[in-house]
Amino acid sequence: MKLVDCLDIGAASVPTAPCLVTETSVLSYAEVQGLSRTIAASLAASGVAPGSTVAVLSATDPLALTCVLAASRAGAAWVLVDPEDATADEVLQELGGCSALLFRTTAAELAHQVTTSLPEPHALVCIDGRHDGALGWGEFLVAGATRTATVPVGPPAAAPAGPSDDRPVLLALGPLTESTTSRWQRVLAQGGRIVMRPAQPAPAARAMLEA
Repeated sequence: MKLVDCLDIGAASVPTAPCLVTETSVLSYAEVQGLSRTIAASLAASGVAPGSTVAVLSATDPLALTCVLAASRAGAAWVLVDPEDATADEVLQELGGCSALLFRTTAAELAHQVTTSLPEPHALVCIDGRHDGALGWGEFLVAGATRTATVPVGPPAAAPAGPSDDRPVLLALGPLTESTTSRWQRVLAQGGRIVMRPAQPAPAARAMLEA
């Protein structure tokens, strides 16, 4: 089961429950699901095909995780790299062969260094603003907004969720990687909360939902 399938199970069961939580923002399952569908459609419109790779150059924060979920929804492999924890050479090794690179403005210089050594990606996107040579976030989402209805939804919940006190909580203190994905899957499928550090003072994910 893919990571996004677990999100869809949780969203079908408890759509208004908190999904991604920081000190400054709370995104519900329905909000994360809706934004991931739009991003997935935007990736597809940019030429990202199932089986390709989407790279996200960011700390593990709500918007970055939603981009990972969107890549999963689009049928692509994904890699999430925190620029604070990796050198340019390490990032290049992780991101080699990616079809799309999504990055934060704080990692723009590193993204530029990496892309000069990569085959030209189908999409180069700044997810929290604008940067020379990259699509701005709003511009990127426009294409997906008209295609969202064509993005397949995940499986329905197997059973109604229990009381909120019974749902799990994951403190996302470390990176999301292949080796830690199973823990995230369990929490999402049960409609639990993932508590994360904020990416910046203004909650970018909610700003995108309200745009």
